[in-house]
Amino acid sequence: MTPARFALRRAARWEDLPALLDAPGATPVAGAQSLMPMLALRVTEPATLVTLDALPGYRAVEEAGGALRIGAGVTHAAIEDGIGPVPLRGWLARVAAGIAYRPIRNRGTLGGSLALHDPAADWPVALLALDAAAALRRGAATRRLRLGAFLTGAFTTALEPGEVLEAVEIPLPPRGARFGWCK
Repeated sequence: MTPARFALRRAARWEDLPALLDAPGATPVAGAQSLMPMLALRVTEPATLVTLDALPGYRAVEEAGGALRIGAGVTHAAIEDGIGPVPLRGWLARVAAGIAYRPIRNRGTLGGSLALHDPAADWPVALLALDAAAALRRGAATRRLRLGAFLTGAFTTALEPGEVLEAVEIPLPPRGARFGWCK
């Protein structure tokens, strides 16, 4: 099936994003791994797709303030290939490696997985176990929510209109901490 027509806009600055997302029928998109099949099947028909991949820091990974901050646009494949300090690097890579297959991991993003909050997804459960927080942004305004408060129910989150998930912050584990993952 062919998707319905839509406009495509690119956000290059965080300050420009609210105006783009406030347009009627606008939907933010990063990797589009989940969105593309829904568009093809016409499950969703947004008037405008607003790409987030050009936003500063959206694909950044950094360690600061005792936490690993992963930009929401970082792909599952990048995480699988190893980011962050030991032992988080191994823990996150193990979770990412279990997501679908490599072509999906090449497109799908950490932020997209959390923003969609599919109850069958791996990241929400794993990041809840790691006591992660969501960094949310609307233009210059930012807020931070523990993941338990951000994920409000199946396919629902605490994102407000015009707001996007900017990054995920995971506290660095104490020395000797262990993590298990079984799917």
